[in-house]
Amino acid sequence: PLPGDILSVAVKTEESVAVGQLLCVIESMKMNNSVRSQTAGVVEEIMVTVGSHVNFGQPMMRLRPTTPAKE
Repeated sequence: PLPGDILSVAVKTEESVAVGQLLCVIESMKMNNSVRSQTAGVVEEIMVTVGSHVNFGQPMMRLRPTTPAKE
């Protein structure tokens, strides 16, 4: 949870993601930190690009959770 720079963005808008899937990598204090999805869903918006600086608590992506199929 430190400020850092975006090294890579691993997903695209409208892409489906699974729990634990890599979303992006942030470099902070010379360490690479992987940001992974905490929920299954679809990427609605990506608010960062490679090289952009992010601050603590800043939104980077918006996911629309997927609803499990009902039996």
